Amino acid sequence: MAQWISTSLSLASAIPTAFLILCLGFVSLRFSGQGMLTLVSRTALGKWFDQKRGMVSGTAGIFVSFGFSAAPLLLSFFIDALGWRGAWLCLAALVGIGMGTIGWLFLRDNPEECGLVMDGRSPDASLSAAPASSPTTSSTPPTTPQPTLRHRATPRDFTRAEALRTLVFWAATLALASQALSITGITFHIVDIGATAGLPQKQTVALFLPIALFSTLTGYLVGILSDRAKLKAIYIGMMLFEAIGIIGMAHLDVQWLRFVATAGLGISGGCFGTLSTVTMPRYFGRRHLGAISGVEMMTIVIASALGPSLLAIFKALFGSYQFGLYLCAALPLALIGLLVPSQNPQDTSSR
Repeated sequence: MAQWISTSLSLASAIPTAFLILCLGFVSLRFSGQGMLTLVSRTALGKWFDQKRGMVSGTAGIFVSFGFSAAPLLLSFFIDALGWRGAWLCLAALVGIGMGTIGWLFLRDNPEECGLVMDGRSPDASLSAAPASSPTTSSTPPTTPQPTLRHRATPRDFTRAEALRTLVFWAATLALASQALSITGITFHIVDIGATAGLPQKQTVALFLPIALFSTLTGYLVGILSDRAKLKAIYIGMMLFEAIGIIGMAHLDVQWLRFVATAGLGISGGCFGTLSTVTMPRYFGRRHLGAISGVEMMTIVIASALGPSLLAIFKALFGSYQFGLYLCAALPLALIGLLVPSQNPQDTSSR
């Protein structure tokens, strides 16, 4: 479509428009795909779930993590079979028609629109689950009270301006952005990175399969863990595995470091999917969740756009990706210093 528009406009005027149309196409792709749709889906989970938010995010992360990690392998297959134009057209039909129809049929903004409360219970069921509070004088032993509907305490809904003034917002956002920058840069240059290490294209692209497996398993486990543990500890773990994986990626010519690369990047990628969903609603509430998550997503998208260019610049300057990858590995280690003093703004003693 972009090529047809560009050709038509170029014939109608003396000004070549191919580059402008290409830029417009990529901006639209970034805005609608990685930006808007990702933001909407994560915000919806934050509005629909509270006590089960981590588990649900981990379950969703199975598909997200596997999709991100397996995408280079699947796209390479489609390009080989249909050519790059055919692959783009298939993706356009899948997203525009397939996923658009599913979203229109099933997506609702919040549970209140469906007569429910968070975690999928009806308001009547929530009230009936509460134990009787009146005292008893009977000699018979009291019955065991039914469990109440427990929601994680969120005493305050932060505005976007208030959230942006907290250390934890920027610590979490920059941690996620570092992952997006490094992984996007590596994904864009993976064939060339493998070639410099002496690996053929198919063997290099095949590295994403074990990355997808590590990422999928980790995403689900971290989802369950995030309901019970401090998010800060998970963030620090993600940063450590990200750095380890990038260092392994810088040495793909060493066989055992290929496993280090796939394990490190897969585990950190699994953490990314869950943490990017559960963090903002837990720390800042859900009243202004879309506005707060929008700033987070903007930062992540900018970082992911910079990643490929930065690695390309280092390759041009030094003739190798290694120095650029070392800097990418140093970034998450530096961000640990920002994560350690950060605290949950709802309650410094809460999770």
